[in-house]
Amino acid sequence: VLLRKFDGYWGGWKQAKHFTAVNMLLIPEASTQRLMLEKGELDMAMKFPTEALPAFQKNPDVQVVRGQGLRVLYLRLQNAAPPTSDGRVRQAINYAFDGASFRKATEGTYDPPTGPAPALFLGAWSPKFPYTYDPAKAKMLLQAAGYGEGRKAKLIADLLIATPDQRKAAEILQAGLAATGAAELDIRENEWPVMLKY
Repeated sequence: VLLRKFDGYWGGWKQAKHFTAVNMLLIPEASTQRLMLEKGELDMAMKFPTEALPAFQKNPDVQVVRGQGLRVLYLRLQNAAPPTSDGRVRQAINYAFDGASFRKATEGTYDPPTGPAPALFLGAWSPKFPYTYDPAKAKMLLQAAGYGEGRKAKLIADLLIATPDQRKAAEILQAGLAATGAAELDIRENEWPVMLKY
């Protein structure tokens, strides 16, 4: 996508120095973005493997900017068919996710969840987020929904291919659900068109 400066912008320009065009490249692989940034082929990268962060911080040619962002990593649930049509199963999924392990695995680049929308959209208001990692509570909810050792809730997580943070999140959820003994999560990686047909 090539964006060019619009001279008729009603707000005008308050400073003298501005760029006149932005060339946004679609680079699906996070590792490719990292390499291009390090070679100087990109001015900015928003998606890169989080394990690259320490190397970026040591690189004098790369400036790392950290701050509250608009990215929210979330899980879309099919709530019209079992097992996720049962609200107790959906709650169990929340309790089975170990957010602290995820933040550690992603070098602290994700803040703890504060609600269903980025905190920057909510201003000073912050909803109470009721879920913490609690596999015992997740197990209790799954059992109340009729799942256990003899009949496990079988779940599938579809991830966008080449998204390492999504992969880490899914693997942490997979381990949390396995710890309940009442649910199993299969992880599949696909391109958008394949995922949208499910």
